[in-house]
Amino acid sequence: MQVEDLIVEVRDENLQRVWQIDAQFLTGATFAPKTNGVGTWQVVLPATVDGKEYEPCTALRAEGAGIIVTTPQGVLISGPTDYESCEQTPEDPAGTWTIQGWSDDILLDDALAYPDPAIADVSAQTKANDVRTDTVEDLLIAYVSANIGPDAPSARTTGTFWASVVVGTSLGRGPTRTASPRFQNLLQLCQELVADTNVLFRLVQNDDDELELEISLSVDRSGEWRFDIDNEQLQSTQHGSGAPSVTRAIVAGQEQGVNRTIIERTSTASLAAEAAWKRRRERFVDQRQTDDTDELQQAGDAVLADGAAPAGFTVEPSDDIDVLSARSALGSLVSVTIGDTPVTARLNQVILTITENGVYTAAVIGDEDGTDWEGQVNRSLSSLGSRVSNLERNPVGFSADWAVKGGPTSLASAYENVWAVGFDGGGVLDGESNANGIVVGADGVYEVEGAQRGDGANVYVTLALDGSRTDLETHADGLFTHDHSAGANNYSTSSYIGRLSTGDIITLGGPTSTNLVYASSTLTGFIKARRIG
Repeated sequence: MQVEDLIVEVRDENLQRVWQIDAQFLTGATFAPKTNGVGTWQVVLPATVDGKEYEPCTALRAEGAGIIVTTPQGVLISGPTDYESCEQTPEDPAGTWTIQGWSDDILLDDALAYPDPAIADVSAQTKANDVRTDTVEDLLIAYVSANIGPDAPSARTTGTFWASVVVGTSLGRGPTRTASPRFQNLLQLCQELVADTNVLFRLVQNDDDELELEISLSVDRSGEWRFDIDNEQLQSTQHGSGAPSVTRAIVAGQEQGVNRTIIERTSTASLAAEAAWKRRRERFVDQRQTDDTDELQQAGDAVLADGAAPAGFTVEPSDDIDVLSARSALGSLVSVTIGDTPVTARLNQVILTITENGVYTAAVIGDEDGTDWEGQVNRSLSSLGSRVSNLERNPVGFSADWAVKGGPTSLASAYENVWAVGFDGGGVLDGESNANGIVVGADGVYEVEGAQRGDGANVYVTLALDGSRTDLETHADGLFTHDHSAGANNYSTSSYIGRLSTGDIITLGGPTSTNLVYASSTLTGFIKARRIG
């Protein structure tokens, strides 16, 4: 593929195509769509050209702007701008902008699947869960349409990109499944529906400047696309593998105590891995929102698939191999020879990088976390988020007293942010009396979770007790855990389980000198607490 084969357009907040980026300014760009997930993109553009404003750069930096990348095979990726930074030097006083963004699939990640999506008001929901049974394709279309598409209430979509989401007519593809979301992340729901199937989905801008939910089936091209160092179809490979994180899923349905429905799920692969690694790894899966056996089995199978022994490959094809530039390649089964062993696996991500020497293509095949430690962290965070989200959606006993804040919008002081939106809770928790945190209303044992995105080096973003990280870390009657990440788009997570007293304030933030990203609450993190005893 040549740089000239790529058409990179800038869209405005109304999804109208307003500029095309000149091929000569695409050096440094990266476009990385992802199978059934959120892809990323980056371009590096001059602020001025020949002393005049470079208007595509200015337009792409505007709020609500985005990008559309088209190859000869169709749209490779489209999506909104998310972050920008400028570097100025004496040689380049006007500066050079690095602009980053997501694929439009991020709009699925922005949304929750309401229990009664026909009602926009979360306080007026009339159903406990949105229970549906149908083929995977029918369910994808139904849930997306009901929550962010044509069937969603206008009060929820007006003024957002969701108002431009369209869905097609189902062909009834995929197995029959049951789902019952209750404020579940919509992207996560879609991913669970397609798990262990050959159904693919993505949200992408079409020729009518709508954001279309595209559904297709993966194709077995392993007989056609065989990548091998020896046959000179590969320039390089990187591969890795590891032990499984789950071999047996213990799934619990409705009721409590001895009356609760509990099943165990295993698979041929999980039992084989258990025998090979000599480790029986059990995982409890809380599905208290349902007693449907099929749905309990699906949940267990999804956890087994997520916890399977990772085995992934990153490959760089030879210059004369151009199949990976095709959008249709994503999700395909291909054959890769690792050492002397041919392996058939799914092509999960295509990465196009443009340098001064041309367009380079790489591909992530198999489990992406097989070679990427960041992927391992992200998958763990996703799993944590799923479990926390499920507890929020389906409370029992003390679990009903969740207080949640989303944001933040600014940094008040050390380890204390200002949180503007997202409160939901009550009972013994007074989450409204302090904008910087959640106020404990009664002595007891509490579970607290926090996550936030940082920007820069050594971002120690963490939970704290009234602005003091040390006080929470050293609390005599509790267990504190924390990990920190550096760099844009990375998350720090922390948790606390233990006793708290009336008037204690749980805060979340970083040192006052730390740069933090303040954007959509769905991107920057959360702080939440509930009483458990």
